[in-house]
Amino acid sequence: MTAPGYYTPAARLARAARERATAGWSWENAPRRRAAMVALVLRVKGRTCHLCRRPGATTADHVVPRSQGGGHDLANLEPAHKSCNLARGDRTLAEWEAAHPIHLPTLPPSREW
Repeated sequence: MTAPGYYTPAARLARAARERATAGWSWENAPRRRAAMVALVLRVKGRTCHLCRRPGATTADHVVPRSQGGGHDLANLEPAHKSCNLARGDRTLAEWEAAHPIHLPTLPPSREW
């Protein structure tokens, strides 16, 4: 149990990102800020690519593309592989999922439950 007012490191970073986003913070033309935001996304949300569902994500992808009004806030960023991120481009998630359906393995039913 944590003491009142104490935040875990991930929660502290997420709170700082929200504060920067509401203050109009932008990472354009700021490679250190961009790297810090990508590191924050990977630390808070994990390293599983939200596009192909495989581990090993190294970049942050905008859920709502910037060309369609999406922002740089933590709620609009998800981990993704660089190749998946580049292949998606500025398509919406619905367009991406229609073109690239995810085939998850199915297990046979078990009687040992």
